[in-house]
Amino acid sequence: MKVRPYITYVLAVVGAIVLAVFGTWPMAAHLATRVYDPTRAPGLFNWALRSDVYLTMWILAWDVHALTTAPGRLFDANIFHPAPTTLALAEHMLGILPLYAPLLAISHDPVLAHQATLVLTFACAFLATCVLVEDWTGCWPAAIVAGTLYAFSPHRAYGLAGLQSEADFYLPLIPLCARRALVAQSPRWMILLAVVLVLQALASLYLAYAAFIAVAVLLTITFACKPAGTRGYTIPVVASVAVAAAVVAVATLPYLHASRSGAIAPPTREFLRLTAASLTETGAAPALLLALITAGGWRRGLRSGVHGAWIVGLIVVAFVGHALAVGPEVQLGGRTLDGPYDLLARVVPGFTAIRNPGRFNALASMGLSALAGVGVAGVVRSATGLRAFLGAATAIAVAGLAIVHSVPRTLPLMPVETWRALPPAYARLARAPVGPVVEVPFWDFNLFPFEREVEARRMYLSTYHWHPLLNGYSGYTPPSYKAVSALVRALPDPRARELLARVTGLRYVLVHRAELSAVQHKRWGEAWREFEALGVFGPDVLFRLRTPPPPNLVQALIDGRASTTTVLGTPLQPLATDGRQAYLSFATPPPRAVFSGLAVDLDVNVKNISKATWPALACAEDHMVMFAYRWEDQNGRVLIEDLAAGRLPYDLVPDDSVRTPVTIVASGLEGPLRLVLGLAQDGRWFDHPLPPISISVVRPRESPSA
Repeated sequence: MKVRPYITYVLAVVGAIVLAVFGTWPMAAHLATRVYDPTRAPGLFNWALRSDVYLTMWILAWDVHALTTAPGRLFDANIFHPAPTTLALAEHMLGILPLYAPLLAISHDPVLAHQATLVLTFACAFLATCVLVEDWTGCWPAAIVAGTLYAFSPHRAYGLAGLQSEADFYLPLIPLCARRALVAQSPRWMILLAVVLVLQALASLYLAYAAFIAVAVLLTITFACKPAGTRGYTIPVVASVAVAAAVVAVATLPYLHASRSGAIAPPTREFLRLTAASLTETGAAPALLLALITAGGWRRGLRSGVHGAWIVGLIVVAFVGHALAVGPEVQLGGRTLDGPYDLLARVVPGFTAIRNPGRFNALASMGLSALAGVGVAGVVRSATGLRAFLGAATAIAVAGLAIVHSVPRTLPLMPVETWRALPPAYARLARAPVGPVVEVPFWDFNLFPFEREVEARRMYLSTYHWHPLLNGYSGYTPPSYKAVSALVRALPDPRARELLARVTGLRYVLVHRAELSAVQHKRWGEAWREFEALGVFGPDVLFRLRTPPPPNLVQALIDGRASTTTVLGTPLQPLATDGRQAYLSFATPPPRAVFSGLAVDLDVNVKNISKATWPALACAEDHMVMFAYRWEDQNGRVLIEDLAAGRLPYDLVPDDSVRTPVTIVASGLEGPLRLVLGLAQDGRWFDHPLPPISISVVRPRESPSA
């Protein structure tokens, strides 16, 4: 009876889950009520990662919702309405659904399903590495060591805020399936290799490149070394990899469309430097140390029939992964050299979209953990009796210490709203007929990066009503976002309200009064009669537009990037001199002091006193009439100038005026300064900007008086 192997497998799965629960404690005790709080973990940019937690919860919930209701519209997600294919502005994370979808189906709770999936990624990473090392060595203690080192590597512990980063549990299965496909001479393993590659690639764009880089390196090394028994199976294995690549390529078509539309732009070199790893930062320090200590046992650790070429392959995979993780530049001996990242960016389609090179350390972590496991197997195999037992026990103890070293005890968590305690305004939206919603104040996260968490939380809460949402947060924004943002930020202006209904089909406005400034609170208090109130829920008020006009400009907005006119038909062309006449005034007094580096809205009246209509409502960038400002010192010397500081909400005809906020920021400045505010087109100031006003710029630790 084949009972013992099955018992072994069951014990391995149970042990993996127990280890995952212990390694991520107390997450498992609060699956339905709390999520990981990256702001309480060490890290320079962790303040920005809470928004990514909400983002991944929304992505996975949307995937399941779309695939079970309208699978053909998967990428037409409910954010950044009315822009199409907005899921392509973030990871789609489809490769994680084999874990997430059953959990959501059972619990009907996106928080519990997300958190349980996060915990299970540690169990899956542990099991996948265990299976790989046991297959190559036949040594379970070594497999346990390797699995622990990989599942709880510093690289994975750092990525807790992004579930897509934790989905690297497929990586160890790539060398496993690749070797089996070449040696076992069975189509089953070739199919499994293709399936693993597809699932890993569909989990994350970063991991997609990592997966295919890993299989390319491994197959190249083994083909060059020609291990016995692999000849004649090269073409079928390469064909299975090619089939996987073709499937993944089809799934990336929406991303190519988003790139062509200008929504996805390559990151700057400065940004890549910030997100790259250093030469000494492998993300797998415990595994690297143990691999080096046991390097003498690598060859002895392999079981009979496993060629040493696979060890070489792991070494090269780890090296290549870390070389890519250090980004476009390598500092070596006081010299700056171009790294392999730059080479791939030049020759591999889509590689320029990679914004965080450091994530390629997943390959280094996987390769080094497997090497450490093989080395431990060699040490155990070279000893006998008590010495072998003590060696295995010591290795497992070292792996246990790696958990303590890599993962904080205990993980910081934060509460999150769930369907059991849904804010009343969202519960009311869930019962309302489907229609586009905007939440006010609208925090354009390009202008207010510190408010991105607010927009991301609103996205997550939309999973309970699934109305199209004008708001949104992602790594990128669609071409229509700036136009919609300018209109929403001008609310409750009647013309802006009418145009929002025409270009987005807007039906509901959810006003969060606790988030409004004093000026906004007063303006909305005066405009409530223009809307139909569906309910007041503490600080939140849900409105419905009264008899909104038909949404007859939606397509014009979506197609507007290639148009030669604005949505309202104004030609996109430079204005003549007599068309550049404006009168600006402050609708409310500007502040006397602002914080350095923090965005501030100024309430401004703008009147067109020229004979030309100003273009404003369009997806295009060229020829838009924009707000402009500059900071000067007390002697009039220009310190900072922004000639595209924000848009007018809509085309302004002669003698027409609008009241709207304009966002300013004094980055890196301090002291008593002068602000000059005006309008510009194509980088050229209009005549007669507002006279300079004196504003004190103070560091954030000080308190500016309003």
